[in-house]
Amino acid sequence: MSALKVNSECLVGLKNFKDVGLIKLAEETSDDTLCSSWPSSSVGFDADGCVTLLDFGGKRLYKGFPTSIESCFASLKHLKKLNLAGTDLPLNDTMSILSIVQDRLECLHIGGNGLRHKGAQELGAWLPSATKLNKLDVRYNDMGGDGITRLCHGLKDHPSLVYFYAEGNQIDDAGVTAIANLLQGQSISIKELFLGSNQIQSDGAKELAASLRSNKILSKLYLEGNAIGLAGANYFSEVLEELAGDTSLKNLFVDNNNIGKEGSQRLAKALNSATAIGDSFLEQ
Repeated sequence: MSALKVNSECLVGLKNFKDVGLIKLAEETSDDTLCSSWPSSSVGFDADGCVTLLDFGGKRLYKGFPTSIESCFASLKHLKKLNLAGTDLPLNDTMSILSIVQDRLECLHIGGNGLRHKGAQELGAWLPSATKLNKLDVRYNDMGGDGITRLCHGLKDHPSLVYFYAEGNQIDDAGVTAIANLLQGQSISIKELFLGSNQIQSDGAKELAASLRSNKILSKLYLEGNAIGLAGANYFSEVLEELAGDTSLKNLFVDNNNIGKEGSQRLAKALNSATAIGDSFLEQ
């Protein structure tokens, strides 16, 4: 990698990012035509020197993207992973970027940007065009139940999404109904679903549990920090006992839901998994 040259077309975009301070070379004297001169924490390359990863996470972009979106992102024809989380980038700029990279993007981190209902609606309209998207992270965007419902419309029959992070969006039971319906779709491919800290109660847990009867894809479900209570845990236990192992679900995380010892033990037994109530953090 030390002698690998940056693809000439990609270099145009990278220089634009550098000129406005979004990315800094490893050293001031570095040769910007070399892949090794660009910080691996912000930029990733393939074997041909094409940019495959951009990480702007945490950059303060609330005033708008500081350079031409078209000239920068149109040159990155191999971009697969994009992190815009925690940037507060205005929605119009965000969607402009996504419209350019939609045919190539595989991983999108866009959490903590205050997308709310409007952002969820626009993202939902965009998702059917992002056919290669494998991971979507929209956590902590205050989308609400209606917002997540709009987002789910865009995920219906999505051919490639496997990892869906939606923690901290205040989706409550109304939003969970949309997610449960999504999970019952014939073409859904989501295997790992993160719904922690979303004000989900027992009725929402009932909807999610019922979806397991037809969904044979989901393997991990994270529900920590909600309020499903013993009643919600029992809904899961009842369905899992009924299925008697005929389920793809291997891990169900329900920490901090006021379930109680008895309900937790029943749920762990029904799932036949020691990690049913344990803590875990998926490597991202």
